[in-house]
Amino acid sequence: MRPLKRWLLTIAAFSVAVPLAGAIYVSATWDPNDALPGSLAYLLGIPGAMKLLPVPEACGTPRYGHTGPDGAKLSFSEVRFETRLSADALADVYRAFARTGRCRLSEDGGVLFAEGCEAASPTENFRLQIGTPEPFQGSACLPVSITSLGNDP
Repeated sequence: MRPLKRWLLTIAAFSVAVPLAGAIYVSATWDPNDALPGSLAYLLGIPGAMKLLPVPEACGTPRYGHTGPDGAKLSFSEVRFETRLSADALADVYRAFARTGRCRLSEDGGVLFAEGCEAASPTENFRLQIGTPEPFQGSACLPVSITSLGNDP
């Protein structure tokens, strides 16, 4: 076999093997349940509706998650972060956000629900749960979890 032909076959083998190895690596390590903004999991695995939710005065980088639908179960999306805002001020931010989509708002036990949002809203529904600072002793930040059902990337 001539050296040029052997060289071309080697390049062809690598051009197939490297993307295949990359695809196997990505599929083995793919977890869009602790995605940072700008990461591949965030860009490809997190629904656009969750990316549009405001993250006001965050103490750190928010973490995003998404689990796709499974049989009759709807998909589940989440954003978790800590904020410097008070619970009341934070709830006001999300009430205003929900009003832009003309959502039906309800509250139950400190949890804000926005449902049936019209097409003007980036998300059809979401659930805001504001935690208490007790798990983070010594922290001035309030833990927040926002979840949504049925939004797909």
